Amino acid sequence: MEETQRDSRLPLVLTLLLVLGAVGVFYGQNAVQELSSAVTRGEKFRSERYGYSFSYPIKLHLAVSPAENFVVLSTDPEVTVPPKGDLDALTQDDLLITLMLTERVQYPDLKTWVETFVLYAETTTSDRLVSKEDTEIGGVPAIELVFNHPIDTERSQFRRHINFLAGGRGYAITVLPADSAHAEVEEAVLESFEVGD
Repeated sequence: MEETQRDSRLPLVLTLLLVLGAVGVFYGQNAVQELSSAVTRGEKFRSERYGYSFSYPIKLHLAVSPAENFVVLSTDPEVTVPPKGDLDALTQDDLLITLMLTERVQYPDLKTWVETFVLYAETTTSDRLVSKEDTEIGGVPAIELVFNHPIDTERSQFRRHINFLAGGRGYAITVLPADSAHAEVEEAVLESFEVGD
């Protein structure tokens, strides 16, 4: 009798495990979708000093330097300017977007500035350029760079940089890691960017 009860509970237990597993997968995927859809109902940051602005989901955390020339958006609630911690430890579940603004650009054009940026990155770090393409951000011509950043002998991290000039200023937006699970959020933030005066 006891064995028959156990046998009849087996399909119920298996069904329950399948349902719980499906719910776990749904909520894991749903968390990324929720962050993506949150861009449209998120916050908008506008620099009073420089006039640039962008929208971001309320689930991302914002930190801004007092001079408004360094901005950090992160999935980390304890985000700081500049970001603290080991950036190499970021995984695909993380997202870190930084914006750095240079007030007086010393380069005659975007191409020269980007070449200098790449040279500096490759001579002062172990990063190596893997792609470079023309793009635009906020209606302004830009160049997107992707670097492979070696972490150790077995792991590396792709880092995305978008550089552009506007209003006599140089902008560098960095996205870490470039292969984040939050690609839709990343693109929505970048598409919402508007250049100031």
